[in-house]
Amino acid sequence: MQNPLTVLRRSFRHTVSHKRNRTREELENEVARRTVRRIATGNVRLQRGEYVTREDITQQWDQVKNYRFNDG
Repeated sequence: MQNPLTVLRRSFRHTVSHKRNRTREELENEVARRTVRRIATGNVRLQRGEYVTREDITQQWDQVKNYRFNDG
């Protein structure tokens, strides 16, 4: 098991992108995924950062709710 402070310090590395401006939420999501990826044991999908957050589900639900079929 790694030292928790080491895990957090590594999670916050390289969060600044010079290619485009990112919102605070995008940076927080990236940090959270990196942290979970480092701490997860036994679950390969978590180790890969492949999980869905409540925000992801809410965003997908909003897209589905707001979709308009072409009744033309």
